[in-house]
Amino acid sequence: MGDRHARILSADTVASLNATIGEFERTNGAEMAVVVIRSLDGLSIEEAAVKLFELWKIGKKSKDNGLLLLWSTGDRRVRVEVGYGLEGVLPTARWGRFSIPT
Repeated sequence: MGDRHARILSADTVASLNATIGEFERTNGAEMAVVVIRSLDGLSIEEAAVKLFELWKIGKKSKDNGLLLLWSTGDRRVRVEVGYGLEGVLPTARWGRFSIPT
């Protein structure tokens, strides 16, 4: 998936996200990643999210409790990928895929 990171978030936003992610892990024991890219390069948002989720091994292996938020700015697509360990709290069917309005 190359270097397609959008780099559109301000330093303050990144710091806030990092603090939120750290707190999420401390309080829930789950791992979260937020990824912003420019393009999916022909992949579906689902394919890209699953690849990142598996490549980065988001979540504790024994608990499969990871969460990935992927935003492709150029494709105007967002996907939340949830590990099975968080399904009871954040069911995939509820988060699924959705488009950013134009």
